[in-house]
Amino acid sequence: ITPIMTQRSNVQLKSDRIEKRLHHWQGIIISACEQCGRTQIPVMHTPVKLETWLQQCSDVNLKITLQPDSKKSFRDLQYKGEPINLLIGPEGGLNSSELTMAEENGFKSINLGPRVLRTESAALTMLSIIQNNWGDL
Repeated sequence: ITPIMTQRSNVQLKSDRIEKRLHHWQGIIISACEQCGRTQIPVMHTPVKLETWLQQCSDVNLKITLQPDSKKSFRDLQYKGEPINLLIGPEGGLNSSELTMAEENGFKSINLGPRVLRTESAALTMLSIIQNNWGDL
């Protein structure tokens, strides 16, 4: 899990607070894994700028970003068992230049239906859909 800093990000962490936030987020991840019985704990990475993260995920085949106005849905994706990168924008979504940058780096835009979800809800919804359709990754 890597928090991404975009132009619209509401949270701008100062370096002295990053470690505290990472520790807090890792605690939430561990508690959630304990509650659901997951034995592999996801790693919480340091926040990075969108451009940096897009370059780091160049070797992943299935790259998904959520975009409410996309004409494609989850059903249009073809999964072949490869790792998945999921990009979910901040409140208000990715701006047009960020979306273009993501698409130039191989991300496929999909929508989750007629409702616009909060970032936190969109992440949980998408992870639930992935797990339901493709199993534990």
